[in-house]
This record gives sequence, C-alpha cells and structure tokens, in this order.
Amino acid sequence: ANKMGGFSGPAIFPVAVRMVYQVSHAVNIPVVGMGGVSTAEDVISVDISWGAMSFEYAEGAQGRWDPDTHQYVGSAGSSWSASGNEITITNHSNVGIQAAFSYTAAVQTVSGTFSGNALTLATAVGTARDAAPSGSVALTLGGSLTAETAGKVGTVTISIEKTAA
Repeated sequence: ANKMGGFSGPAIFPVAVRMVYQVSHAVNIPVVGMGGVSTAEDVISVDISWGAMSFEYAEGAQGRWDPDTHQYVGSAGSSWSASGNEITITNHSNVGIQAAFSYTAAVQTVSGTFSGNALTLATAVGTARDAAPSGSVALTLGGSLTAETAGKVGTVTISIEKTAA
C-alpha cells in the first residue's frame, strides 16, 4: 500500500536552512529556501554585498648583501595588498540580527582575519529601505605563498542569526 507522511512546522526550520546551505554551495544560481517558518519573527531578510575580494601577494626582496656586516641591506618583507575586501550586511528584517564571519584557509600558509568577528544590527522596523541598519567588515590576508600557488586561497563563511530579544 502507498502511504505518505509529512514533516512540517517549526521542526523543519533547521533542516530547511541546512538544505539551502548545501544546495547554494552545489550550484551557481541564487537559492531561496522556504519551510519551517512558524512566526513572523522567524523571517530574516538581509543583503550581503562584497567587493572583488582581490588580493595580491608580493614576495619580499632580500636587498643587497653587505660582506662587512653579513646581512642583507635594504631588504623588504613580503606583503599583501587588497582590493574590494569589504563585506557589507544590511538588515531588512523585523528582528535584530548578528552576522558572524570566519575564514577557512585553502592554502595552509595563508591566514585571514576580519576587522570585526561579528556585526550586530538592529531591526529595520521604522526605517526607510535605504536607511536600514548596516555594517561592514574588511578581510585581511597574511602569511606567505609560493610561486606555484594559484587560485583559491580560502573561503569566507557568514553565519546570520536572530539576536535575543
């Protein structure tokens, strides 16, 4: 016999969030998830924007060898420069939110830090759309690369949750 069952209500909310996460990482199109929302307070709407996230690594120069001091003179250390390394979160929700940021290295010799580990944004209730609560953090990379390193050096993860009332 064919029998059918269902899963709905608040219990499905964490499942729906996880599925949106998994699908959005598997495809290259916008993903919108629904399910498990039981009250208006469960709905979170945010804009997430970022720049080019372009980073350049410059290998340091040893400078000129001084045989008298047995040291390099005029040496320059390795450095990173960034372009478009800012992430902005705008809250359009009827609840306050917290956005947490983390960096996972794909290259073991590279590390990433943010100008702030989290943003806490107030509710957007009573604000015009262009005046919604907003905040930004910047990603800075450190460490070293080799001449063979090319492509992806890490992944940025943004976790968003409702703040306590």
